[in-house]
Order: sequence, then C-alpha cells, then structure tokens
Amino acid sequence: MKILVADDDLTSRLLLHQMLSLYGECYLAACGQEAWALVQTAIDKKSPFTLICLDITMPPGENGLELAGKIRKYEHGHGIFTQQRSKILMISAEEDRKVVLKSFSESECDGYLVKPVFPEKINEELRKLRITGDNCS
Repeated sequence: MKILVADDDLTSRLLLHQMLSLYGECYLAACGQEAWALVQTAIDKKSPFTLICLDITMPPGENGLELAGKIRKYEHGHGIFTQQRSKILMISAEEDRKVVLKSFSESECDGYLVKPVFPEKINEELRKLRITGDNCS
C-alpha cells in the first residue's frame, strides 16, 4: 500500500509515519503544497496513493479540506472514480460536528480521526476503509 501523510506538525507527522509504515510505503509532506505535488506526480505516473492522511489545518496555503477537494477533482479529471480513487482520511484535533460533516460532504473524505491518534484507531479505520489485510492494494 502506498500512503501519504500530510501534516504541518512534525511530531504528528512522525508518529503517523511510524504507525502507518507497518501497512506500506509511507511518504511525508509538511504542507499542502508538498502533498499536492506528491499526489499529482503519483497520479501522473499511474501509481496513485492508496491512502492519503490530511491534517485539516496546514498553514501556509490550502487546508486539508481544500486539498482533498482538489485531489478529488484531479482524480476525476484523470478518469479515476469512486472505486479506484485514493482513500482520504482527515486527521485533526477539530471535533466540531460541522467541520466533520463538511469533510465528508464537500471534501469527499472517506474517514475522519480526532487527534491524538493511536495505533488501534488507525487499524480500525483502515479496516472500515477496507484497505488492510487481504484488501491491501
């Protein structure tokens, strides 16, 4: 499985990397711009990410919600639709119900985890997304 973790907080990024590296090759981005470049390159090379983990607040530039929407448009423009597209998992300290709902409705994310994130939470979410074990890409 090919995984991207985008979070402006170094500690969060490294912790997620440690947890997710057990599931596959894990790439890191410190901001939305870095993440966007990695996603574009992966799609253009026909090797998209299986899982993209985005922090909602990633200054400077686009936040995770905006980036997720941009990723979905790019996938669509490249003929990548629902079953083949990357799973986007929002990971944030934000628990506000409106933000969570906006993540699913406007940004078309596939899951949402509230920090702090623990290995059990990650494992459970990956099972829900059907991308662990026999379902790994």
